[in-house]
Amino acid sequence: MIWVAVLLGVGCGPVLVGAADRWCPTPATWRDRWIGALVLAGALVLLVARPPLAPASPPVSAPGALARLGWTAAAVAHLPATVSDWSPIVTMCYFPLAGLGLVLARVDLAALRLPDALVLPAYPMVGLPLILVAPGGTPRALLAATACLLGYAALCATGGLGFGDVKLGGVLGLATGWVSWRAVAASVLIGLGCGAAHAVTRRLAGRPGPAPYGPAMLAGALAALAVPW
Repeated sequence: MIWVAVLLGVGCGPVLVGAADRWCPTPATWRDRWIGALVLAGALVLLVARPPLAPASPPVSAPGALARLGWTAAAVAHLPATVSDWSPIVTMCYFPLAGLGLVLARVDLAALRLPDALVLPAYPMVGLPLILVAPGGTPRALLAATACLLGYAALCATGGLGFGDVKLGGVLGLATGWVSWRAVAASVLIGLGCGAAHAVTRRLAGRPGPAPYGPAMLAGALAALAVPW
């Protein structure tokens, strides 16, 4: 399956980078296209080569005080720590997100924007396949998406992020939330680290101004999905 991932990345990467030209100020060069092929192939290989998750721990009884809050709180308390049915089919559900992530990273790096036409369709693109093949993670994924939306919206209100980053955060919360809460936290923290490193690198290279944060968020999510948290 690794060879399938490599062939998909090399074959689809240049096409996806070229498709991003619609939202970019300048067309992609052949160098851009082949960098995209390598990036996509690497992302798909990381997903395919990911070790399987350990079986989820059995649910524990909710404390009496929590149970009195109602069935919603009790259901949240019974969510398993991780989804245990990671399989090649589940892995393939993340392939469209990897391809879309390449397009989003290219657009954000070139134009400092994350268009709604790309971000909003990612919600059903990620959610619907996982609901069909791994429905057990749905409640946690929805909670993670909501938490990420609210958290990134708070940062956006301070001027630290754009609204496109907020919407992308919800998509990535949805994707990593299917795996575990630790994957969600890892995605956010690694993304923050990558974003800070990118901003410092740009400043040292004499390129002032805002740095795109979308690629860092996508890199954090990929790292979180590639490790069995």
